[in-house]
Amino acid sequence: MAENDGWPDDGGQAFPVDMGDFGTIHGMSMRDWFASRAIPQLMVESRTWLWDIPVLIKQGVSVSDANAQRIADDAYRLADAMLAERSKRHDEG
Repeated sequence: MAENDGWPDDGGQAFPVDMGDFGTIHGMSMRDWFASRAIPQLMVESRTWLWDIPVLIKQGVSVSDANAQRIADDAYRLADAMLAERSKRHDEG
């Protein structure tokens, strides 16, 4: 993914709104929007991670916290993949 001042390229703004004299309201980034769209399915699939529970409990990690962190990590991983594919297709023409 392209870098922009040390931050990953977030794909630009998902829903910019021109407010005339007041400027533009940028809203969320495409990366955030893509990640948010992945979360519902990831939550459904989170039940498949049950094998991690004994390990997490031994490490003193809250299962719900670990599950939430994994969902967030996976959502942004999917968003990054979508942005990379989007960029690749844009560059092809």
